[in-house]
Amino acid sequence: MFSLETICETPFKILFASTISFLIVSISYKYIWLKLRNKVIVPQGVGGMFPLLITSALFYLSPESFLLAPLIILTLSALIYLYDDWFGLNPIYRSFLIIVTSIIICFLLLDIQKESITPAVIMILMFSAIFFSLVNLLNFYDGADLNVVTFIFLIGISISTCAPDAIYGTELGMILCGMAFGFGILNHRPANLYFGDSGCFAVSGCLVIFLIINSDTIFQSDIRIITPFIIPACDVSAVIIYRILKNENLLTRNFYHLYQRIQIKFGRNWHILVQIVGFFSIITLFEFSKLFELSDWLSFFLASTIVLICTFSITHFLTKPRLRKLGVKS
Repeated sequence: MFSLETICETPFKILFASTISFLIVSISYKYIWLKLRNKVIVPQGVGGMFPLLITSALFYLSPESFLLAPLIILTLSALIYLYDDWFGLNPIYRSFLIIVTSIIICFLLLDIQKESITPAVIMILMFSAIFFSLVNLLNFYDGADLNVVTFIFLIGISISTCAPDAIYGTELGMILCGMAFGFGILNHRPANLYFGDSGCFAVSGCLVIFLIINSDTIFQSDIRIITPFIIPACDVSAVIIYRILKNENLLTRNFYHLYQRIQIKFGRNWHILVQIVGFFSIITLFEFSKLFELSDWLSFFLASTIVLICTFSITHFLTKPRLRKLGVKS
């Protein structure tokens, strides 16, 4: 007899099932897009199908799960958000959808009725802010082939290894890795299939649900769980500040991000090395600093700071304009 426990008894089964499932969904989505839409436009938004897959599997394997209701809400919202990938949606409407979805999910998962009004409002605002930030962070890193896939894969690895005792920690980590593999098989080819804004919304929603159900213990997890977010978060923050100082419209496309500069300079998929090398460099330096008996937080801060400085400096050196003639500054 099938059950959630038997299917999820080994991480490999989850990884394999997620990879095959999302590969099939990606191929099917691309076929439907090309049939219904202009073939000149690259198919995008396949990531919006992510919560639909999880919800369907959960409904079949464990129909009484407490996660079913919030996942249904996330699925419906992701399908609405999918409209943005197909036809375009005003940023105000997208932001409103994020906030409404996070509020409903909080009410479904948090015991709001037992809380006084102030703590309840604070928690809802906090998770809404996290949801909004994650959606935009993933959106900014969905600007090149395999880039957001790499980001999601590293998040999955971190959750699986650094929070294995969290509620559905291993399962979510392996699902994210499997989704990255399945989508990456098609996404590695230029202009073939894009994850889309709805996909960023869907993955962010799943991460927020994971944070909410583990809110009592997640902050006691291994600090390395946030490693995948260090370089993207600092990169996006630096670009936003830079564009504000230059009085640029933040809603317009730009090519200031680290991965974009590497891609423009070297082409192909070299840009994913920014995240991969940065990720493992932080982990390595963190382990090395532990030899000096520093606290985990201080070790992680020092490791992240060193890697960030090196990453920004090396990227600037590799991508700065070449001197056209002597005496001209780059």
